[in-house]
Amino acid sequence: MTKELSEDKCPSCAGPLSACTDVNNPDNVTLAKPGDLTVCVYCAAVLQFDEDLKHVVADSEILENLSPDTKQALDFAVWTAREVAKSKGAN
Repeated sequence: MTKELSEDKCPSCAGPLSACTDVNNPDNVTLAKPGDLTVCVYCAAVLQFDEDLKHVVADSEILENLSPDTKQALDFAVWTAREVAKSKGAN
């Protein structure tokens, strides 16, 4: 389930971000929480929510220590974002 957030901008491409979906559990109705990972739908950057639920570039140490299941879900989310961007003519 997609959850609406306060509008923010991607720190990598400045694309507007105002919603998120839990890739591990799309039916999850809870709001994102600090530390959760997300992917920009415009540039496929891997992001993380800070304490104010603003998007920041994900910490490389956290990315290196992901569980295999989380890494697989994140890789799929990045691939999906890239495919969507390609279909819309983005580079």
